[in-house]
Amino acid sequence: MNLLRKADWFTTKVPMALGFYYLGLWALGPPLPGRAMYTAAAMVLAYLCSGIFVRFYNDLFDMAADARAGKFNLASKASPFWRVAAPLLATACIPLILLAVGAPLYLYALMGVQHLLYLAYSTPPIRLKNRALGGVLADAAYGHAMPAAIGWAFAAFATQEAVFSEAHRALAPAIFALQLLSGASNILKHQIEDHDGDTAAGIRTLVVALGAGRAWKLGLLVLAPLELAGVLVFLLYLAYIKQSAIPALLALLVLVHALLVYTSFRRKGKRESERLLLFQNEVFETWFPLSFLGLLISRQAGYLILLAGHLAIFFYATFRRFYHYAAKAVPLGWWIREKAIIFYYHRLLKQYARLRGIPDNGKASKSEK
Repeated sequence: MNLLRKADWFTTKVPMALGFYYLGLWALGPPLPGRAMYTAAAMVLAYLCSGIFVRFYNDLFDMAADARAGKFNLASKASPFWRVAAPLLATACIPLILLAVGAPLYLYALMGVQHLLYLAYSTPPIRLKNRALGGVLADAAYGHAMPAAIGWAFAAFATQEAVFSEAHRALAPAIFALQLLSGASNILKHQIEDHDGDTAAGIRTLVVALGAGRAWKLGLLVLAPLELAGVLVFLLYLAYIKQSAIPALLALLVLVHALLVYTSFRRKGKRESERLLLFQNEVFETWFPLSFLGLLISRQAGYLILLAGHLAIFFYATFRRFYHYAAKAVPLGWWIREKAIIFYYHRLLKQYARLRGIPDNGKASKSEK
């Protein structure tokens, strides 16, 4: 189970990056579905190697701290040979994948920046992980902002779009900023939950430095509202420049979703820290990818193959959420049905009473006067 949790990045970060890849395909002008699938496969393979590297490399420098905190450590379970070989092999495979698909230099540069962030986050003496604000920004950048930016860059490569229009040029920095906010909320949430363990391990996270209470207020009163506003503005701007109603509808659903998440802490057993994850677990990982794939399919039916591939790879995470939505929808459906029946028969009885001349609310009908 601990090993599976170490691999949860694949079912969280990769779908999010693919969501912005699909958005890029739609916004920049979709290529033939075959080329889109080919590029998407290269992107997923590159991220698979990137994820293997960061999981091993990060744990390599955390073995002592994780032992003190009682946390599972992947590197401590591997032999000394694989502690070195696994990160090196994973790193070497990334440029080989990019070379095989003929990727442009900017993709090499972006994947290189991603790797540099991994190194700066974990490696002493820099070790941003142990530097409060630096750790939050680095984690948000390499775990959220950079994957989204790389997804957009892979879309530019797939569409062979070398020059962005003025409207589209604004989307790339907006995507990076949005995911930086999302990543900051995400890591703050996890640091709040790991506060006691990090304190015992001597890791100076932002939450340890500020205190859990102040960090919680920072997330709830600053980061979450900024993220919500940013997502809504982004989607409405996207609807405007592409003259499509789907992003606007998605903005409405996002607003409803955020309100439900915000109030869900009142449920018994619900951790308040969950309120900081407004969008990461559902909107960015499920709604965005499927919505933008739907827009692509509306242009070219051949993209149904890409949808099938996406659902096959991320079957569990996607359909688990669909099951959750369906389970919540059934009681709501019965409630709506009950109210509709009451409304219908109430109106029917009133009409029957009027035709029979039966007094209404104790008053005689006109026919009795």
